Amino acid sequence: RSREGGSWRVEVSLARTALWLDSLGRVEAKDAEEGGAGGPEIADLLSEMDSPFGRLTYVRAPGSIDGARPYWAGPPPMQGEHPPVWW
Repeated sequence: RSREGGSWRVEVSLARTALWLDSLGRVEAKDAEEGGAGGPEIADLLSEMDSPFGRLTYVRAPGSIDGARPYWAGPPPMQGEHPPVWW
């Protein structure tokens, strides 16, 4: 984009993307005897917020735009909270 300008539209297969990600290899699991749960450490990727459903733990959005990290301004809505509309 920086060389050619404009915008791009890409259609990808979710299954093929998962296969590609899986082919990259696995992260070494922490040894359960050392206090690990048998998986990679992910606490630094998580955030929490209160919601009508209770306390939510979620994975933060990756990346940044002009140095600002994306974030969720509020919890997910309750079913039926927003009327269906066409934009």
